[in-house]
Amino acid sequence: MMKKKLLFAIFVAFFVSNVVSAQVFTAADSLSIPPQVDSALLGRTIYEILPPGVTLHQSEALRDALQAHIDDNASKQFNGYRIRIYLNSVQTAREESRTALRRFQEAFPEIPAYLTYSSPNFRVMVGNFRTRTDAELALKRISELFPSATIVRDKFKYPDL
Repeated sequence: MMKKKLLFAIFVAFFVSNVVSAQVFTAADSLSIPPQVDSALLGRTIYEILPPGVTLHQSEALRDALQAHIDDNASKQFNGYRIRIYLNSVQTAREESRTALRRFQEAFPEIPAYLTYSSPNFRVMVGNFRTRTDAELALKRISELFPSATIVRDKFKYPDL
């Protein structure tokens, strides 16, 4: 009986710690700020940027397997959400969509925005949200400037880090 209580306590502690960390991640992720990348690191591997004096002992096969995994998944997409702030097919839709895109980028420079054309519609979509909750938080802010904005499911690539 004592073993069961101990196992139950360990399970509860593990579960609670994972829930708390998941909530912290979601809250940080909901800021909708794309990851910032130091341009000096672009195109370099972790092995090239190790500080002086640090020696990494690792199988070459492991390094090759990691690189193969990265290469295999470079073009994969995942399901997520974006916010559509403009959709129209009127004759002036091209200019209106560009205006909407500019207005959005000026108001929310930290959120990526995309203008697309799919006959006959011009569309402006914003954000790369992993969860609907994250998209809803951003929609509250965005709908003040774009009252007709709506959340839509979309597929997109993982951001470059």
